[in-house]
Amino acid sequence: MNTAIIPEVLSAIWQQRLRIAAVLRILATRTPALITALILLCAGGTFLGIYVERSERYEAVVGKVLTDAGGGRDQPALQALLLSSVDSDAVAALRSEKLDSSFEETWNQLVTEAAQPLPDDTRGVELMVDTPGAETLTEYWKPDDPNRTPGYLFAPYFLLIPPLDRASQEEVIFHSVPLIVTPRDLQVVRQPAGSAEPISVTDQAVYTQVALSKAIAESMQRLAGNPMIATSSSVAHLLAAVPVQAYVVMSGGITRVFMHDDPNPTTFFGSQFPTTTFFPSRPYFWPTFNDHPSFFTRIVPPCRTEVPLHPNEAAQPPCAVLDAQHTPGSTFSSAIAADTTIGQFFRVSQPYLDLGGSGVVVTLTRGLMIDGVGSAVICIDLRFDDNNGVLKALDNTIKSLNGNIFSVACDVSFAAEHLNCTNEEAMTPVENQLFYQVKNEFSRTPTQVLSDLYRFDSGTTVRFSLPLDRTINNDGSQRLTLVLASFDPSVYKTHTSIIAVAAATAFGILTAFIAYLWGSLEVGWSRYSAAFHEVDRVMESCPTPYARLDTDDKIIAANLAFSKLIKEPLDDILRNKPTLRSLCYDDNARSVYDQIEALRKAREPVVPYDLTLGDASGQPVPVKIHSAAIPSDIRDSLPGTFGILIQR
Repeated sequence: MNTAIIPEVLSAIWQQRLRIAAVLRILATRTPALITALILLCAGGTFLGIYVERSERYEAVVGKVLTDAGGGRDQPALQALLLSSVDSDAVAALRSEKLDSSFEETWNQLVTEAAQPLPDDTRGVELMVDTPGAETLTEYWKPDDPNRTPGYLFAPYFLLIPPLDRASQEEVIFHSVPLIVTPRDLQVVRQPAGSAEPISVTDQAVYTQVALSKAIAESMQRLAGNPMIATSSSVAHLLAAVPVQAYVVMSGGITRVFMHDDPNPTTFFGSQFPTTTFFPSRPYFWPTFNDHPSFFTRIVPPCRTEVPLHPNEAAQPPCAVLDAQHTPGSTFSSAIAADTTIGQFFRVSQPYLDLGGSGVVVTLTRGLMIDGVGSAVICIDLRFDDNNGVLKALDNTIKSLNGNIFSVACDVSFAAEHLNCTNEEAMTPVENQLFYQVKNEFSRTPTQVLSDLYRFDSGTTVRFSLPLDRTINNDGSQRLTLVLASFDPSVYKTHTSIIAVAAATAFGILTAFIAYLWGSLEVGWSRYSAAFHEVDRVMESCPTPYARLDTDDKIIAANLAFSKLIKEPLDDILRNKPTLRSLCYDDNARSVYDQIEALRKAREPVVPYDLTLGDASGQPVPVKIHSAAIPSDIRDSLPGTFGILIQR
């Protein structure tokens, strides 16, 4: 910016101060003009504010939504738009809440289980695919097995090292042949193609992760049902007290998920996660260990077994449990203080959309660092209360984008690919069109559509579905609350442009109105000036001294008689423009003149008054002045004045 022009601008404003004051005076004294100006100013300011807010939203989020992929689950900009409607103060309030009194016992039991030696089971762990053709492995259990471990095990096939040969891989993936993963130096047994016998493979890392997740499964199941927020909590109206789910994520990628109302949620989570999902890459995993402060419990020394695995291997000492928090080097007792807050014990994430279809959640995480075994993170998801939080805010957000949003309750059976939703008959044409897309996509990719934010490929119009709540029915199907929404960014942009035009129009009319007032004053001043120029011309040859003063008391017109009165050449008077006050003879005369000026400023009548001037030779010149003020709308300033001087 060129700052050199600023003094010039200020000088120009100063020179026009009287005219500016006159315009303001008109606005202040004439009610219709004032109301008109205020209406235009308020309208312009309101439209401008709305335009700026909508433009910033468009640039920050809405415009970026258009750059996301045409359809599918990977929609970062759309996620950012939806999460912008979540109460940002909820996380800070959650961190300050105290841990529930029942939590300490459950947590200490979990740590104790994690510290126990892992079994060196030569039988290994038996896994199989959820659905033929899928590359996601989970535990194999016979129906109603009383020894079944709680939770749903998620083990992507790609984690196996080394991978199976092609024939064995096809048996496992496409024919649901069980896969036995064994630890350490056991021989891999590969069965011929077409065999129904389990296929065995050695993978110490996968076996260890599965075994550890099984060791702590009972405590994790209890943790999934442990209330984390008291009913009197300041965030109880925003977040559900009982976790929507709890899960343990191993650093190698194995994950086990638990639900408080379903100890075996395979039908709930089965096939929901793409096989390429790697949970340690989620933003809540490594920051639990690496951020400052960090939150983890360290278990030392290596906890494998107290029995030598080989004759020449010494037995390991019993495991010890130490807690580390804030820095990896600090340790303290595993006891949890009574006043420990959630934010002191857990790392609390920012709100995000859950991959498992639980809507918007915050995740509480605390790590387990087990020397010789590996690292894991215990995760607890707290879901935002749909009725009080996300759904209402999301409704406001979408409607502010000139879009449509509605929710439906659906009974979903992934096995039968069945989707039955309520109120289909009562939907509007726009809602029905969006719901048709949901059903169409469900028939092709059911788990992707109903387990996460999903955007439908629909050109410039953004259409998406978002699951916000799930429950399991008695028949094993799921009851799902699905939010469907659509908005067109191009329409939003057009409306924003219209608002900008409205703001410009309001300010333009206001400018024209003020210009009109200014012009009216200029016309009046020009008429007064032209009229008094004629008076000046008439008075040039008058034998009576005459002078006209401007609003600064300067003599801007005079005749020869006035020149002779004060013995100053007329040309010098008109060139130098002395003030009448400067011609006063002494302090008494100036005091009298000050009183006269005060009357003029107050717009009070001024009767003829006596004043003593001083001529060029310094001699007193007593006169009686008959004067009148030139009409003006400017208060508290000298008006222009003209008058004649009669020598006494």
